[in-house]
Formats: sequence, structure tokens, C-alpha cells
Amino acid sequence: MGSPEFSAGTSPVTGVAPAGEFAHSVADDSVLIERAQAGDRAAFEVLVHRYDRQVLRLALNVLGSAEDAQDVYQEAFLKIFRNLPRFRFECAFYTWVYRIVTNICLDHLRRRRSHPEDQPPSPRADSRTTERNPTLSTISSALKSGAKLKPPFARSPPASA
Repeated sequence: MGSPEFSAGTSPVTGVAPAGEFAHSVADDSVLIERAQAGDRAAFEVLVHRYDRQVLRLALNVLGSAEDAQDVYQEAFLKIFRNLPRFRFECAFYTWVYRIVTNICLDHLRRRRSHPEDQPPSPRADSRTTERNPTLSTISSALKSGAKLKPPFARSPPASA
């Protein structure tokens, strides 16, 4: 007979349904958040997997650049990880994540406007750039098709020419 604290379909590591297999609830998020706040990296990883597509989609919609969206994605999850102990359950976790991602995007846009000379040339100007980096349409179509994207920080570096 199974342990009473875990129901069928839940992970013994996190105690909640695995990401993508069942619809997750606010209660599932709360358990994961509390465990992540206590230092459980596996619980934080489940949260990342639950929200990674929404974070990337939001950044892509706000910035319009796949490369910038990937940068914001990494910065957002780093900021979420560092500030998770400050999350107080006064709002939904996604609301908190959304605010963090939006603020990072706005900061990114402000930097882009204030220092246009620091921006890389448009990918259309250099065909080699589009060959090495994923394009906006590639990421957008992957998100629409439901394909699971590998987080940018987990990808291997591009091969040197």
C-alpha cells in the first residue's frame, strides 16, 4: 500500500503531479513553492517546467526578438529563484512571475532605446546570424505546435566555425 501523503500520479520527490501530465492546481504550486523556498531544487525545476513556455511566450510577444526573449527567459528564472524566499502567497504564483518577466522586458526595452548603438545588427542584415540562432518564427511555431522547448541555458553552445 502506498504512502498516505502521495496520491496516484504524483511524484515522490515533489508530492505533486508531474508537469504536463495533469492540470496543475494552485495547491500543487503552493507545495512546490514551499519546498523550493526550503531549498528543494527539484521542486523549483518542476516550477520552471510548468511556466517556461508562458515566460518565453510573454517575453517573445513583448520584445519581438527570439534572442532577446531567450535572454529575458534566463534572467527571469534567475531572478525568480533568487527572490522565491520573498514570495508571500498574496497572489497567484503566475501573477508574480508575470510581473517579474514584464519588468525585465520593460528594462530591456528601455536599454534598447537608450543605447541603440549597443544593439546587434538586425538578423536580416546578416544571413549567418539566422543560420546560428533560432528565429522568431521558429520559436513562435514551436510554441504554437506545442513542442517542448529546451531551456536556453540547457542548450549546448553553438559550434565554432
